Amino acid sequence: MADKNDSCAFLRSGTCLGTDRRAEEVRRLQVQEESLRLLLEISPDPICLKDERGRYLAVNLAFCELHDLRDVEVVGKTVDDLARAFPDRVTDALRHACAASDEEAWRNPQERRPRHVAVDVRGERRFFDVVKVPLLSDRGSPCRLVVFGRDVTEREAALADLRENRRRVGEILRIAQMGCWAWYPAEDRFEWDEGAAAVLGGLPSEIAPDPASFSGRIHGDDRPRYGEAWRALVATGRYRCGYRFLRPDGKWVHLSSQAEGVYEGGRLVKVEGYVQDVTSSRAREKELLLAASVFENAVEGICITDAENRIVSVNPAFSAITGYGADEVLGRDPRILKSDRHPKAFYEAFWLGLLSEGRWQGEIWNRRKNGETYPEWISVSVLRDEEGVPLNYIAVFRDLSQHAFRESGILLPSYHDPLTDLPNKALFTDRLNQELIRARKGRHTFGVIYVDLDRFKNLNDSFGHFLGDQFLQQVAERLLAVSLTTDTVARFGGDEFGILVQEAHGPADLLKRAETFLSAFRQPFDLDGRSVFISASAGVSVFPLDGDDADSLLSKADLAMYRAKELGGNQAGFFTEELGEKTSRQMLLESSLRQALVKGEFSLFYQPLLNLAEGRVVSLEALVRWDHPLAGLTGPGEFIPLAEETGLILPLGDWIFREVCRQVRLWRDLGLSSFRVAVNLSPRQFNRRGLADHLCALLAERSLSPDDVELEITEGTFFTDDGSFEMVEELRRRGFRLFIDDFGTGYSSLSYLRRLPVTGLKIDQSFVRDMADEPSMRAIVRTVIELARTLGLEAIAEGVESDEILRLLREMGCPVIQGYWLSRPLPPDQIRPLLDPGRRFP
Repeated sequence: MADKNDSCAFLRSGTCLGTDRRAEEVRRLQVQEESLRLLLEISPDPICLKDERGRYLAVNLAFCELHDLRDVEVVGKTVDDLARAFPDRVTDALRHACAASDEEAWRNPQERRPRHVAVDVRGERRFFDVVKVPLLSDRGSPCRLVVFGRDVTEREAALADLRENRRRVGEILRIAQMGCWAWYPAEDRFEWDEGAAAVLGGLPSEIAPDPASFSGRIHGDDRPRYGEAWRALVATGRYRCGYRFLRPDGKWVHLSSQAEGVYEGGRLVKVEGYVQDVTSSRAREKELLLAASVFENAVEGICITDAENRIVSVNPAFSAITGYGADEVLGRDPRILKSDRHPKAFYEAFWLGLLSEGRWQGEIWNRRKNGETYPEWISVSVLRDEEGVPLNYIAVFRDLSQHAFRESGILLPSYHDPLTDLPNKALFTDRLNQELIRARKGRHTFGVIYVDLDRFKNLNDSFGHFLGDQFLQQVAERLLAVSLTTDTVARFGGDEFGILVQEAHGPADLLKRAETFLSAFRQPFDLDGRSVFISASAGVSVFPLDGDDADSLLSKADLAMYRAKELGGNQAGFFTEELGEKTSRQMLLESSLRQALVKGEFSLFYQPLLNLAEGRVVSLEALVRWDHPLAGLTGPGEFIPLAEETGLILPLGDWIFREVCRQVRLWRDLGLSSFRVAVNLSPRQFNRRGLADHLCALLAERSLSPDDVELEITEGTFFTDDGSFEMVEELRRRGFRLFIDDFGTGYSSLSYLRRLPVTGLKIDQSFVRDMADEPSMRAIVRTVIELARTLGLEAIAEGVESDEILRLLREMGCPVIQGYWLSRPLPPDQIRPLLDPGRRFP
């Protein structure tokens, strides 16, 4: 507390005490100062008095305790002095805040509203409501500044807690999809919070401002129940109802709502309640009911154990399959079903796979209550908590025994091939995965052998499917006869078989085993009393050399088998990196083809066809080119076969035909109409259902007709089945001209040619190119030209590259030629000069 001498000094500063008026002012200020001193002494709040220069004239005990200072250390100093002397207690932030608020108080002396400030006091954040009041001299100028501060830190903490609680409640309501509402009977008006707005799907004032409009959005079947609940509210003050509600977005949601009335003087003045979206919980209830129904009625046995592998629940099918009632197994270990047919390593692999992958499925032999052992297909999964700790194990199994198969007729074929009774590919893959787990742990080698019969299709076509099936059954018996008890022999489908060889001492041993399986085909098979010889090809993959997973081992054995077939069949071979690289190249090419279609990397070149008698171009053949980003311009021979194999030929073919139509339209608009454009159709395109309609529709898009184009189809395409004739006839009826391309290289048949309504034949360039040097080729070309003339067909010679070849063709009477002698394939802008109607060639 400042002493009186200090105070008097402050009263005397800047004044002249020689007059009565001055003395009166001094007495008045002394009275004010004494009042302030009394206030300073008794107030629990920090208070200080400053002069117009910012010097502290007086401070109270609360002020000193707040800043951990004594009054003698404060009085007579400014806040800047204190900050320099006690930087740990009067920080720069505090200094700036005080100076700024002092200036604001001097500028607005009439302002009495508290200023809310936050101050760091000795490392602790404190909050104050501060009022700064200037004192005026007789002349009306401010001369003193009284500062009152009230510590409201606890109030702020309480408000912060309140805000946090409100936030938490709001978050809880949001998560629970709940909101609050109120209804005021006097005004018949609803009031909704943001949570209720979210539940209702929009602004509540727009959705339902009153009960009548709200009721209009309730499902008609639920409206009577809603009305009864509302009437009960008016009568009892309580309301509870569930109903379906139509949101503004057109979605129906299930809502649940409860409320209570608020009364004043026995009169209902307000209703307060909540509304909750229970759509998800209703759906979960249905799912639980469905799951319970499935559990009780499933034909598969279900067994649930706890984390210690004690049985906690089984369904009726479990009892039907095992013979144990629920009361006999609850609380016991599933090992009571153990058959003792599996070695210890099997169960170790089972638990290793289950705990590492979270799921295991496969075939297990178990024992019924009556002692009978039986095979079952079982799928076991782990249910874990949020930390990944196992809570339960759930096993679903079905009886694979012959008895169960006879009873149901549907179980055994799920895992066994119905024709041969061998394991199918699903069961084979499961056993392969089990062996992978065992081999990784034991670090031993095993192999997969893929066996495919050579030319089985010919046998099946010759003897019929019935005897073909008998033949496959005999194959299964022979493969089993040369297998070991540890092997798994399976039929994958068709004439493909797989063998899992568990006990192998390396690649050489596996190759011997594969040759042993092929030796089963050395003796003739008996088909309906006839002896039939057939061989097989085998591919071998080795763990871990060829892969560490089932897909890799199967695919590499498959590739090795096809390589053995390419080498002539009746042999076994391993997967090699060369095979893998070839497959990778094909996969990369396929991916690039797909991207090329999307990126527009294809273009069309055109090669002219010359009518020798008229000396003019009568047709152009459209030839696709791929502008590969790395390989550059690529011809069709590099990618069309793969496009045909993968099915990409259909979208590519559509693009080619559309592009031809676009270009022909441009030429027609320029008055160039004396020629047609030939388009090649692949076998897959030709066999496309609705081909004629599809092509006509594409032509119509450019106002063209079938007479503007020609279709070229390879020779073999026509002779795949009788449907080819109907397709050709349909195309001819629509007005298309059809040519057999590469004639002489496929399956030629004069009877077919006579029946096919084609327009002409294109003699393959392999015959034409060698005519000058090989008399046999000249004879073939001459024969084809004469054949075409006899059948009333046009003949076109491909591959004409020299004057000598042209001379020979003229002598033979060939009407139309195509080849480099006339022009290479050219892009549209470069082919344009050859299309002039007046252009003639010698």
